[in-house]
Amino acid sequence: MIVSEKSKIREIVIDIVTKEVTKVHENDTLMVTEGIHCLRRSFYQRKYKKVSINKRTIEGMAIHYWIEYLLKKYNVLTEENIEQEYEVTFDSGLKVMMKPDLVLDDRVVDIKTTDREQVFMPDINYLLQVNFYAFVLGKPKFEILYITKNFNPVSFVEDVNVEMFLELLKRLEILWICLKKNKLPNREMQYCRNCEFYGICYKQTKLVP
Repeated sequence: MIVSEKSKIREIVIDIVTKEVTKVHENDTLMVTEGIHCLRRSFYQRKYKKVSINKRTIEGMAIHYWIEYLLKKYNVLTEENIEQEYEVTFDSGLKVMMKPDLVLDDRVVDIKTTDREQVFMPDINYLLQVNFYAFVLGKPKFEILYITKNFNPVSFVEDVNVEMFLELLKRLEILWICLKKNKLPNREMQYCRNCEFYGICYKQTKLVP
């Protein structure tokens, strides 16, 4: 007869993974990634201190860390180039934390994972994110490296775009103001599919003008 015993490691794994994923919401400094998707979702994540954690989330993080480990192991890059944190404060008082994957002499590189076998064009949200990093860090270019389903890496290199930077900065400032005033950002329905806050959001009617 098999006796079921409570697992200690299970509770530890749940606790440490949850802490690692949610720690970005512990202060009033915004992460760049909070501005590239639905601002209302980012508002709810801050308010309820909850983010979606699933197998894909963990796989994506694991692939990031593994590639970074290999880049350091084979002396391609050093600790100074890989996943450093940068905090910038804008004139409005908004504080933004950036954590690009790789910072090179002429560009910022971010590694993305995808279930697709081929990527023909980069996601606009990722373009906004990595362009923001490069602009703030004074790099002329940025690169998005997709790790595809069958490991056929696809890379996109772009020149820094000022208009894209200003667009994302505006979105982050809207979120920042909404959080300070405890007012909901407008609903962005293109992101509603599979959102963990859909039920709560659907019931809300008060919108920011």
